[in-house]
Amino acid sequence: MNSHTIRVGDGSGVRPALADESTDALRRSNRRPVVLVVDDDEPLREALRLIFDPLFEVRLAGTGPEALSGLQRGAVDVAVVDLRMPGMSGIEFIERLKSLDPEIQTIILSGQNTFEMARKAVRLGVYDFLPKPFELQLLRTAVQQAARRRDWVRFERKRETALRQAALKGDAAIHERHMLASVTSELSDLLTAISGGLESLHADFGRTPTPLEPQLKDWQRQLENLLTQAELSRKLARPPRPTQSSASAQSPVDAAPMFEDLRRLLRAHEGGRRHPLVVRPPSTPVRLEVDSVAVLRILSNLGRNALEATPDLQPITVESWVSQPGTPLPESRPDEGCVVLRDSFEPDASHLVVEIRDTGRGISPALWRHLFVHPVTTKQGQGDVGLGLSVVRELVTTNRCALHLTTNPGVGTSVYLWIPAVELPKQP
Repeated sequence: MNSHTIRVGDGSGVRPALADESTDALRRSNRRPVVLVVDDDEPLREALRLIFDPLFEVRLAGTGPEALSGLQRGAVDVAVVDLRMPGMSGIEFIERLKSLDPEIQTIILSGQNTFEMARKAVRLGVYDFLPKPFELQLLRTAVQQAARRRDWVRFERKRETALRQAALKGDAAIHERHMLASVTSELSDLLTAISGGLESLHADFGRTPTPLEPQLKDWQRQLENLLTQAELSRKLARPPRPTQSSASAQSPVDAAPMFEDLRRLLRAHEGGRRHPLVVRPPSTPVRLEVDSVAVLRILSNLGRNALEATPDLQPITVESWVSQPGTPLPESRPDEGCVVLRDSFEPDASHLVVEIRDTGRGISPALWRHLFVHPVTTKQGQGDVGLGLSVVRELVTTNRCALHLTTNPGVGTSVYLWIPAVELPKQP
């Protein structure tokens, strides 16, 4: 018999040296690899069954269609395929087989050792190509190596899947940490303001044993303000878990209370007591078509970033207006300090546009391309993103909003949030 073999590769260009850990895993496995023999020569098929049976589970088929129908019996590790068969050639069969399971290792048996056959075998990722007649030991060794490669590929796929799952868990943990940090910061500002208000009231009570009516009305006003801040704290205490479905399922709400809540949140921030702050709601009634709490979180994050990036006594301005359907958004120009988030933006809808403008130092050009990605920070001397523009990005996307940021170092930054909304008729 001819002992010559033609090695045409295994689909990767390298015959694998199996990793120690995957080889050990195979040795510990009691499963016998499954070898499928496809050849129209029945005596040869039976001979190969006897050769492989001690080490492998052997399945036989006389034609390609018969072999394909037999794949329903379970997974195959290695297919030993005759090149010339009636009805469906070995190349056609391997093409069908690889479309079903690209990781099945294939070995071709052929009396036609042409360059064209070798080229086709390489293209299909055939593990080995043995000419007829062949040495039985060479075939047995080739099948054993192909079975090990199949298990090695299976092992690597499981490891990659485990790594991807671990990465997803890590991303989820980072996301959860950012969300909780955002909630903690919002609540910290409010609780500090509530605590300070209660201390002030307690001191007034002690100094005024017999209060007059004006004093009582002033205390009542302060208590109502504290109750409003407490209710806002309760509203924000739930960590945001934004999803497209939950955002789109929100009942429409009036936008005016959101602007009052935003004013309270920014005033409760330490910077809000140092800067002139102007918050202007829209001049006409507007109904928000998305989760108002999520929008409030976005504006609160952006507003606090503006407060922290702006020198004392410089103004922070919040303006708002209604944009009609079809109004275009600008294009992102990261190299020029213009960044636009529009992944879920619906241009044919009407929007409430809210602008937060500061006259601070602006954002460094080195960060323009990386905004809204953890762990980028726009705050000098800080190693973390704080409230997190990555949190803002997710909330913007999952609530069908858009965000347009322009910054000019040394001059200031303007951020425009486009919120799905409907302008309502003015009350007579």
